[in-house]
Amino acid sequence: MRIQFTGTPLSQTIAFHINRVKIFPEFNNLPANAVSPGPHPPKSRWLEGIRFVLSSTVLGLALAFLLQRWIAPTAAPANSSTFGYAEAVAKASPAVVSIFADKIVTEQQLGVVSDPTLQRFLGVTPVGPARERREQNLGSAVLVRSDGSMITNDHVIAGFDNIRAVLWDGRVARASVIGRDAQSDLAVLKIELENLPAVKFADINQLRAGDVVLAIGNPYGFTQSVTSGIISALGRSDGNSSTFIQTDAAINVGNSGGALINTRGELVGINTAALDRVDAGIAVPGISFAIPADVVQSVFEAILRDGEVLRGWLGLLYDNRSLASPDGRLQQVVMVLDLYQQGPALPAGLLPGDVVDRANGTVIENARQLALLEANCQPGQNMTLAARREGLPFEVVVPCMRRPR
Repeated sequence: MRIQFTGTPLSQTIAFHINRVKIFPEFNNLPANAVSPGPHPPKSRWLEGIRFVLSSTVLGLALAFLLQRWIAPTAAPANSSTFGYAEAVAKASPAVVSIFADKIVTEQQLGVVSDPTLQRFLGVTPVGPARERREQNLGSAVLVRSDGSMITNDHVIAGFDNIRAVLWDGRVARASVIGRDAQSDLAVLKIELENLPAVKFADINQLRAGDVVLAIGNPYGFTQSVTSGIISALGRSDGNSSTFIQTDAAINVGNSGGALINTRGELVGINTAALDRVDAGIAVPGISFAIPADVVQSVFEAILRDGEVLRGWLGLLYDNRSLASPDGRLQQVVMVLDLYQQGPALPAGLLPGDVVDRANGTVIENARQLALLEANCQPGQNMTLAARREGLPFEVVVPCMRRPR
């Protein structure tokens, strides 16, 4: 018996040449065209059965080999699709712009005389002429309108007078500053180019801890870089009214102002900062922060409309806390932690430890929601807060003030 494979893996054929089986001597001298004259004796039928079994076994092994080498490899790609986020990145990345900002800084070299007595009179004196050098900053921005309006972090462009935007297709344009808001660390820029993409804002209320997110930006000048992670937490507070999305997606120098997107390619937030701290000589990785998309959209529209963001202020410091309900279960509440002496909430009657349940009739589920309502309360308007103190409900009316700068 001889098995021969020919052709490519996708077109292998097998040729079986089954000759006379030379195991038993009585079959060695039979001619090729010999025909049995009558019924086979019992021994001959037994030998024929063995030959049939051997032939079937070899044929079965050959077919099994073909299934492994030919059928399985060709069927695998059809049944095993590669899972990834390429479509989301392709949808959002054209709207992510690399920002290169620079400015001229004048420096004067200073010197100190070596004589201690003269130092008392002369102190530090200029040495030589002043020198100029160019200081550069890296960042990212996100196109939110097709007219060239885009948003970035304020710290990316603050103090810089020459701002260049590099698009995903290689086009370069000078960006003008439409408005800045240091409180939220956001700024609106605009470029004058045609055929510009724009990102779509995600519904921030649909976000949950554990959702997959992707960060797109210009880290260390590597344009259109993508990193992935999950939402680690929502509603992280900076101690003021600002709240952030916490993620473990890598955000490095140059990522600031870039896009944090979901798996549908929608804008979840603007990448802002990463935790840069060393505890006991060990770096703390995987903790980054982004400004939520609803805050970004609100600031963007306010700057385009008014040229600045006019925020209401209640004079409260609050955050999410866990509190035991009457049935013993823990529930998340928004608790007043402190009050500013010059703020309007203190004379209205609020105290630390009060739990805020509703604001102007809206049920408060987390600190981020209350912070957004507070920011949108225009100076001069009143906000009615339904709260609890030691389990007893009460209401106060707090006049909104303009947030101090």
